Amino acid sequence: MSSMPILKGSRVLFMAVPGASPEIQRITFTSVVRNYKPVLRVKRYFDDPFQHTDTAGHSVSYKFEMIFHRGDPLHEYLADVMENRIGSDALVTVYEADLSASDENRCCPCTQSLFTVVPEKRRYDENGMLRYSGELVLRGAPVSLSAVLSENGSSLELAKIG
Repeated sequence: MSSMPILKGSRVLFMAVPGASPEIQRITFTSVVRNYKPVLRVKRYFDDPFQHTDTAGHSVSYKFEMIFHRGDPLHEYLADVMENRIGSDALVTVYEADLSASDENRCCPCTQSLFTVVPEKRRYDENGMLRYSGELVLRGAPVSLSAVLSENGSSLELAKIG
């Protein structure tokens, strides 16, 4: 099997939107960047005057910006989370689908992860459009699943196993 590069658009993000139909909708942000942050462990031995810092792993986050579209269930849900919720109420479920590995039935591998929404800005740009920006910070370990992409690519449905 020959190697293939991962092209832009082959890894796509979807978000669970409670009460929407379909429930898992494609994320349509103006920009999104995946970041890796080190997870540091600090230790100090009783006979050592200095602290030692080790990198214990990394954590994933997504910095995003979106132009708010009224009537888009995902945008309205995320704006509500950013404006009205904090702490454990500001959690969203995100799916990252690998479309480069999909089969003829549009079934593809995906990961399901829980993220905390950290709002950054709410502003109007020079054209008068409302923009939200923030960060989705990973909370817990991702779960590997299979999903089926809708015909128009705007939603996912989790694949039934067995």
